[in-house]
Amino acid sequence: MPTLAEVREKYLKKLERDQDKSDRTKQTYKEGLRRFFKVLDPSAGVTSLEVSVIDDLAESMVNLAPSTQRLTFNIAKSFLSFVITRHPRVDITPHALEQVVKDNLPSTPKKKELDFEAVESLLEKAAGWDRNITEKRNRAIVYLFAHSGIRLDELRKLERSDIDLSDRRFKIRNGKGDKPRTGYLSKIAGKFLKEYLKERDDSYPWLFIDHRGLESVTVIDALGRSTIRKIVRPYGLSPHALRHYCISRLANDPERGVYIAQQVAGHSRIATTEGYLHPRENDIADAMNGAFDE
Repeated sequence: MPTLAEVREKYLKKLERDQDKSDRTKQTYKEGLRRFFKVLDPSAGVTSLEVSVIDDLAESMVNLAPSTQRLTFNIAKSFLSFVITRHPRVDITPHALEQVVKDNLPSTPKKKELDFEAVESLLEKAAGWDRNITEKRNRAIVYLFAHSGIRLDELRKLERSDIDLSDRRFKIRNGKGDKPRTGYLSKIAGKFLKEYLKERDDSYPWLFIDHRGLESVTVIDALGRSTIRKIVRPYGLSPHALRHYCISRLANDPERGVYIAQQVAGHSRIATTEGYLHPRENDIADAMNGAFDE
């Protein structure tokens, strides 16, 4: 019977072959597995495993953030599921494993509902940001998030050569999971991006850069995450909230629907996109009137 250490090596090899997981996700799994193995004896045989190891794991993580605990429990469950499907003599059933993980999971905080009015108020304000190149850059960023559904890291990595303003499309070369896809701009987002680029007189490749002190530096990197977040933070929003707004608008639009939203969002599973389905009261009223009024 193999040891836990030997089975761990097989699990890690399977993880490395998984093309649906990005390098960052794989690294997260490895870190979670290291955390789990602190309560295991790697030299013990797999038949020594009992479902109570999840309780031991819970005790070892009492001082960790709830999000870290939930992630580690799910990684431990993934590893144990891998073990019990290959070694039936292990005295853990899938049902028992599911239940003990569920019992130990910290409560998930209730998600804050997306404030559509706050996003639309920001878009209205941002439309008037045109006093200088930094304001025009910030305006283009806000509209790119809200009207294309791009992720923060995807936006940071965009280069000028990725943009086709004539067709209002852009290339996302390294999306989540290292999957490339095509992004699409609304007319107004394309207009604001064009106005920003018209102001640029540098040769740096990045689509968005910091324009402060350009003449005193020789190397310019892509605009930082914190700088981008600061653009929308004063309005109680985040880049993800603007992306969420875009995807929700598409998913709840009967003429476009969830499948279009899935492609725009870059989701591999339709179930992920369905999490963005939360129509407003007026949308529900209009749908009911349209369905039953003669």
